[in-house]
Order: sequence, then structure tokens, then C-alpha cells
Amino acid sequence: MKKIIFIGSVVLVVGIAIGLLTPKALYRYRISKQLRAAEALVSKNGKDPWSYNVLGSTRFAAGDHAGAIEAYRQALELDPKHINAYEQIGGVYLYDQDWKNAELWFKKGLAAAEKSSPEDIPNFKRLLMYVEIYGADKRSGS
Repeated sequence: MKKIIFIGSVVLVVGIAIGLLTPKALYRYRISKQLRAAEALVSKNGKDPWSYNVLGSTRFAAGDHAGAIEAYRQALELDPKHINAYEQIGGVYLYDQDWKNAELWFKKGLAAAEKSSPEDIPNFKRLLMYVEIYGADKRSGS
């Protein structure tokens, strides 16, 4: 196993040195490793909503926004009080400038926070204010 890791490291370093691996290719290589690790985490801890949170964040970083939302929704299926998942889903929509869905998920998060996590209420209010201000500008063409 150590030989395989060593050989893989040498190939990676040589590839970077001679320009075969561009920064984008290196990023894809690293993110693919992180995706495998996140999927293994879910396989091992499938009842833990935070495992799906990690998977969602990794999928988002890989550019798989639909897959990220799916993972965050799985976290909510396990625990509807998992406040972070509401924020993350809204954040994906915010990134994609889908203001309507961002607002919807931040409102769901606010409602959940009001029931079980009052310390998160100000954060959701700030996010909703952001959507209101910047989303209105984008929708009006400003």
C-alpha cells in the first residue's frame, strides 16, 4: 500500500512539474478524492445528518449543485431540526441566483430555528434581508 501511495505521489509531482496537470486538473483530482471520502463517510454513518452535510458541501465544491441539494435534503429527512441543511440549501440557490428558492429555504430555516434553535434566528434574518435586497436588484434588472 505504501508503494502505491508513493508511486501515486511521484506521478502527481512529476505531472505538475512538466505541466501535464493544470491547476484545474489538480483541483478535479483532489475533489474526486474528497467526494470518495464523503461518500464513504455517509456509508459508514448513514444515520448522521452531518455526514450528508459533508457530502453536500463536497458535491457543491465539485460543481454538482443538484447533488448537493439532494444530500442536504437527506440530512433533513434524518433530522428536520438540522438547521445547517436549510442554510446550505438556501446557499446553493443563492449562489445560483435562484432568489425565489433561496428565499423559500431561508424562510424554512427561520421557521425551524424559531422552534428549536433560537440562536440561529438572526442569521436567517440576515440571509433573508440579503435575498430581499440583492434579489430584488437582479429581478428588476439593476
